[in-house]
Amino acid sequence: MDPCTIPWSASVSDETWLSLPIKLAAQGRVAWRPNSPDTGCFGPSYFLRVEGREVFIGQRGMEGIHITFHKDGTSHLTAPNQAAAGAWGMAAKTPSEWTSLDQFHPGWTRLMHVVHPEPELRNFLEDGLDGVTNLVNLPVGRGMALHVCLLLYTGAPTNTEINFDHAVHVAEAVDGPDWLLEVMALHAPWPQHLRDWADEKRRIEPGSDGMSAVKPTFDRSSPSARLTKLVVMEDGARWLYDLAADPPE
Repeated sequence: MDPCTIPWSASVSDETWLSLPIKLAAQGRVAWRPNSPDTGCFGPSYFLRVEGREVFIGQRGMEGIHITFHKDGTSHLTAPNQAAAGAWGMAAKTPSEWTSLDQFHPGWTRLMHVVHPEPELRNFLEDGLDGVTNLVNLPVGRGMALHVCLLLYTGAPTNTEINFDHAVHVAEAVDGPDWLLEVMALHAPWPQHLRDWADEKRRIEPGSDGMSAVKPTFDRSSPSARLTKLVVMEDGARWLYDLAADPPE
């Protein structure tokens, strides 16, 4: 399920793309939205915020529910308060917590992948996007999945770097020589066994497991209704899958 080095399907001649990566310094915010050039469908926008070497990421429409990566290495899914948790059907304000200290390369930690499969995009308009700063539209090729990867560097005994052959460098945040956050976008296939997995997750009633963030007004038939799945990978990393609530046609 790791992304492969497949060439980016869209042209990078667009002025917005030429301005990448967005420089966030020690504080700042960037947002992105997946879209299909083939069908004209979209996914919901996501935001990433950096503040004091802490990283916050979430779906913009989920009203404060987000994932936090703390500078001490702990990470958790959280709601802004108990009332918001209750409104979204969450059993607790922080129903999930884990560590994000494991390094895959000297000095480098893979904080998260946010995965947007092309078959899960839908035809809907998201309110309020005109007021979103640093919003990047990222195309997803037919039958592919967009992986937005968060990579954190916190220093190593020797100089070390990582390289990508086929990727879009979306944003970076720098806070001194020993703290660097890179936001990279890559393409990977979305094969049949993962499509079957998404359909299996859709058959679970939203909110029935005590871990889902779903409002009582959830309407599965709405094109904008989403099911976000926080998945633990074999290496212990967390990947966030952005799925549609209704199956693809």
